[in-house]
Amino acid sequence: MAVEIVESCMVPPGEATPKHRLWLSVFDLVQSRTHTPLAASDPTALAAPRSRIHCTGDGVLFVTARTDATLDKLGNPVPSEELRQMLVPMAEAGDHAGVLAMFQVTFFECGGVCLGTAIHHTVCDGRAGGDFMQMWTANARGDSEAATSLQPCLDRTLLRGRSPPAVRFQHPEYPRHGSAGAPSKTYDENVPFDTAVFPISKNQVEALKGAAGAASAGTGKKVSTYSAVVAHVWQCSCKAKGLSGTAEDSQIYGVGCLRLRMCPPLPRVFFGNTIAIRPYYVNDGHQGEGHRLEPS
Repeated sequence: MAVEIVESCMVPPGEATPKHRLWLSVFDLVQSRTHTPLAASDPTALAAPRSRIHCTGDGVLFVTARTDATLDKLGNPVPSEELRQMLVPMAEAGDHAGVLAMFQVTFFECGGVCLGTAIHHTVCDGRAGGDFMQMWTANARGDSEAATSLQPCLDRTLLRGRSPPAVRFQHPEYPRHGSAGAPSKTYDENVPFDTAVFPISKNQVEALKGAAGAASAGTGKKVSTYSAVVAHVWQCSCKAKGLSGTAEDSQIYGVGCLRLRMCPPLPRVFFGNTIAIRPYYVNDGHQGEGHRLEPS
């Protein structure tokens, strides 16, 4: 499958926007950053080293492409690096290295269309990105009422920490820089990884939830679909790797959405990152221990 780039351009805002720096919360800063569109060259960076987003009004990258392939030929594609490079725009170097949002529309020979999106994770999480796409489609349909209801809340100071800072709980997943408890890097970024999609039927999910519910009988805790499936995949992974089941070997990181868990709750259309990473541990291959946080 070959993809030809037809046009590539920057699309600025329809109206002039104020130039300013957007403060980032701690949940924004812990996200992975593959390029540096932030305050690296800011002359005040030494005085205020915290990264910020520079709102310059340059706009987003929009790419139009075409391919002689058909959607039938593509079949039911599995996410892969090869597919991402063909259908999702990239701006790791050159004139667009600092772009925070990129979109590519690819037209197929059969008349099908694919929209590839790349939004910098420092800007927002999946929930906020989904709201953005819904607002975009509402505007495209001319549904002004729906678009207005999805106008984003950009006030990230709602997640500002205490002043002065105060750490009330231990968070091993967020070790302080240089601390003795900071985990060492145990993986090689140069080693390729594989992605696979495993279909699970409704009956299989119900069986997993039933087994998990029986194991946790008497605790008063209801087992969610997410917890049951993740626990099963985790158990299969440990067995396949022949792990001993120690806490160090058997560890998985999950995510939880804090939007409705905040007090008071964040606005429904808050645009930013509200994902907390929490570790799950298993000791001796049986005893479940650690933090329980149901992602939503």
